[in-house]
Amino acid sequence: MDRFQSDNSLIPVFEGKTNRETFRKVPFGQVLTLDEIEQRLRAQLRYQRERKGVKIVQLANFVGITANVFRRYECDDANMSVSRMLHVCEILSINPIDLIFDSAPHLWGKSYESALNVKDIVSLILDMEENDLRTIKDFLYSAYSHARPEKAKKTAKQVENIGNNVSKVE
Repeated sequence: MDRFQSDNSLIPVFEGKTNRETFRKVPFGQVLTLDEIEQRLRAQLRYQRERKGVKIVQLANFVGITANVFRRYECDDANMSVSRMLHVCEILSINPIDLIFDSAPHLWGKSYESALNVKDIVSLILDMEENDLRTIKDFLYSAYSHARPEKAKKTAKQVENIGNNVSKVE
């Protein structure tokens, strides 16, 4: 076992039709297969589309594909690219976390409860006004820097770098 594998708690698993060895984490005591993750994504995609009252034909037209292709995204025949998924989120006015959370909640917390808390906090933050966001950000930086000063400096630098990269794109 190499250091990266052990540091990140990766275990070997055999996936899909090829039965090739891949490495995964064991979130909350259970490893979902990639097929199970895809099924959850499809179910959430269908749920979000129906919740918004949008027909497959209509959404397919909005994202520039045929209804048959979109139907395959929802019915186990095709995997949606990340860029297409983001486009769907944009059209449906949903947060990507709402689409993918059920497929991989372990990416948002060390326990299911903490992951749900993060999801709820993100949802609240997305509805906030600019001044409230600045206030929350300042509060979090202050609280975080007192509790974990070294990590806070590193995080602040990462956020600054992201901001610089976004400015270059604009």
